Amino acid sequence: MIHTRETTSNLTYPLRFEPSDILLDHTSLIPRLRGMSGTYEERIAIIGSGPVGLNAANILTQLGYSHVTLFEARSEVGGMLNVPTPSFGFPLQASKHLIDLLLRPNIEVRLRVKVENEQAFVAIVENYDAVLLAIGAQRSMHGKIRGENALKGVLSAHDVICGEGTEVPKRALQGNVVIIGGGRMTFDAAFMALEAGACVVHILFPSSLENLSLQAWKRVSSLRKGALQLHPFTMPTSILGTEEMDVCGVRCRQTRWASSPEEGRLSFVPGRGCLFTADAVVVAIDEIPDISFLPPTLIISGSYGPELHLLEACMTSLPNVFAAGDVVANMISLHEALVQGREAANRIHAYLRQKTKAQF
Repeated sequence: MIHTRETTSNLTYPLRFEPSDILLDHTSLIPRLRGMSGTYEERIAIIGSGPVGLNAANILTQLGYSHVTLFEARSEVGGMLNVPTPSFGFPLQASKHLIDLLLRPNIEVRLRVKVENEQAFVAIVENYDAVLLAIGAQRSMHGKIRGENALKGVLSAHDVICGEGTEVPKRALQGNVVIIGGGRMTFDAAFMALEAGACVVHILFPSSLENLSLQAWKRVSSLRKGALQLHPFTMPTSILGTEEMDVCGVRCRQTRWASSPEEGRLSFVPGRGCLFTADAVVVAIDEIPDISFLPPTLIISGSYGPELHLLEACMTSLPNVFAAGDVVANMISLHEALVQGREAANRIHAYLRQKTKAQF
């Protein structure tokens, strides 16, 4: 049974087309193959059941694999498809149709199964002929801002949008809300704040507005005219609090490129800066996957911390372990996620067929 999250709010982002119209744009990425059911007996495990993992599982079963298992840490499949936010531009009704289309009856789904450590991961690798890492970005990066970790009312974008069992109450996002950063979930967090009843939402962005998702901005800004305010080349120097350690404001200064945009080095412009009153602060710098359960052989040191070691597209240093989606690079659209799922499925199929051929 597929469980989808319902929203009780009457406020929905303005999409004027029917679910069938939206699905039409994506069905080319979900091929229908005939006459191959049950052809292959190899066992395939997919860790993560967002659109990447779902499409990979769908295509692998159509290619003839009768033992495809999805491992999902949450209580429902679908990942970001179950979140009522504008990042993918997909209303929940269309998402439900898409999940039904992807989740074929012969795919085994194991819900509430989190691969927590290296031992659990190794056990899966040893029991399956191929493993696909399709986990999402489960953690928000810290902004390393004074007051961020000490004050009540400082929230991560991931907890605001995707928290399961620890959902952020709507009252925490009312009044004046400041969102820091221009990560993928920036406008999703703004959407949630406006839906919760925020008076005004300020987005502090370190660079120019051209680097933000214009499509997502249009959807969110149309919810309530004038309630969403963008502040490019502006970032906080500190988050201010009351004697009771509650957030009360954000002190900011203008930013500029210290070298070139390509090198990505920003610095603060000398000056007094400005101050925003805040009842809540959401940190949306960027989202990263939690890969702490992987063995050291699969991890390298990257610019922002540990990263998955890839030899080439979708292929890790272990021959039977593949990767796609946010664990490789943040997916910015549903189309990109479905394409990654399709490519991963084809890579796994080629690997297993070549391995079988080499045995004879």
